[in-house]
Amino acid sequence: MDVKVMLFCMSIFFIISSIWFFLFHPCGHIQVPSPYFVLQDEGPNFNKLPDLRSVVHTYTERPKDDSNDTSLFDAKLSTDQYNSLENILNQFERMMVQLKLQNQWFLGVSSLLGSLQHHDVVPWSDGIDIFAPDHFRREILYALSVFAYNLTLFPYGLQDRLYLNEMSLDQSSPFVEINYYAIHIPNFGISIGGEYRFFKLDDVFPLVYRPFGRHWRPAPRKPINFLKYYLPIVEQTCTFHSFRSQYMPPIVVNCEELMNKFPFVNRCPIPQSEIVGEYLEQCDEYLVYPNGESAHKIRTVLDSNEVKSLLYTARYTSFECPK
Repeated sequence: MDVKVMLFCMSIFFIISSIWFFLFHPCGHIQVPSPYFVLQDEGPNFNKLPDLRSVVHTYTERPKDDSNDTSLFDAKLSTDQYNSLENILNQFERMMVQLKLQNQWFLGVSSLLGSLQHHDVVPWSDGIDIFAPDHFRREILYALSVFAYNLTLFPYGLQDRLYLNEMSLDQSSPFVEINYYAIHIPNFGISIGGEYRFFKLDDVFPLVYRPFGRHWRPAPRKPINFLKYYLPIVEQTCTFHSFRSQYMPPIVVNCEELMNKFPFVNRCPIPQSEIVGEYLEQCDEYLVYPNGESAHKIRTVLDSNEVKSLLYTARYTSFECPK
């Protein structure tokens, strides 16, 4: 094919894709009756969502320093490192609200697993990952250079990494990993390292807020369906994947081996008496200690089939959902 013809065809495709993106993107024109839905130009509504600032997360002792001298499935992040990651993500979110792109970025695979399993960063993880729209990558990177003046952006292949400026860019420095996704009509494609995976758009959009530490963060509408496409497993497994050691192969264990070490989220249907007229299905998620006691309960938006799913959690036999 002639080069000019090929470039012309690519230009037409780009124009059509852009028009579709702005006119028919499933999170662009949806009526949003619930504070759980993510709006393009607003952050989470703390007056209407459950307050996470006082939620108990005393499920693990963090390392006292940044030496990372820990076993694979020990807690990895020191308190300072954890707070730094939270700071980076807060700044990124504020910037995305200013760009009116808040409803187009969301928790990445590892962080989404953390939200589903622990309501936080996976205890043995050493970083945070997110997805952002490749269509706006240039605008995002420019805005980071303008608004997030105390962050350092480090390009890493098809990804970008965000560090706090005061941190040295070595293997002990935690970072937020930005992976970029692209929408392909009529499917949703995510490109990681040049590899594409495809999902149903309505498994991802419209985005909803999920608990992640002390904050509500954007996440796929059907997080378990989303992860099943990416992590097709038939039984519950827990995976160690190091953000700082990209070439280290993932190590997989049965989550039951970690249940005496860390609490896991148990999902329960909300009591029948509390079901209201909203069309959104909801779930009470309990962070449960090994002794069967719950550290906290957070109400989330989750389809009933996902509430019942045994994937991406570890259920304690000593804990029973309230009737």
